[in-house]
Amino acid sequence: MKSYVLKSFLVFIVGAYLSGCAALHSVSMTSYPTDRRKPVEAKVSKLVFLAFNFNNDFVHDLTPKLQQQCPNGKVTGITSTYETRFYFLAHRMIVKSQGFCLTQ
Repeated sequence: MKSYVLKSFLVFIVGAYLSGCAALHSVSMTSYPTDRRKPVEAKVSKLVFLAFNFNNDFVHDLTPKLQQQCPNGKVTGITSTYETRFYFLAHRMIVKSQGFCLTQ
């Protein structure tokens, strides 16, 4: 009985440890404009089970999401981040971009 309790406790500790990790992999930035009145932001993510990821096509949705927020202008001053959040048997890849809409 004591062995069962100890094993259960260890499984709980390992599961809790593996379920709350996050990592920031990269940050990229373009030059900032002087006119920063209209900020735009977009985020895409993908959940991957057991580390089996066969493509990163989800990132292609990021540019249209930014362009939809600035239909008659140009998005500039873009800052992008890529992060990973680790769960017990899966991880989520998240890409966020922020910029500014310049209209003429």
